[in-house]
Amino acid sequence: NFIKVTDSQLNAVTGTLEQSTDKMSFTFTPSSSLMQNESYTVSVSAVKDLAGNQTPGFNLGFTTTASISSACL
Repeated sequence: NFIKVTDSQLNAVTGTLEQSTDKMSFTFTPSSSLMQNESYTVSVSAVKDLAGNQTPGFNLGFTTTASISSACL
C-alpha cells in the first residue's frame, strides 16, 4: 500500500482507504477505534500526480487525546 498508518510501536493500523471522486484526496477509516493518548504516523509513498509524475514520499505524525471524536487529514 502506498499509504500506511502505524502506532508508536510501529504496529500497522488496519482499515480501509477510499479515494475521493475527484481523485484529489483519500480517506482512511481504521477498522477499530484508535487508542487514546497514542502517537501515530501516516506514511505516504509511490504517489503520482495527475500528470503521472512520481512525487516524493512523506510522513505525517499525530497524537490522539484522551477524548476522541473525529479527525480529518
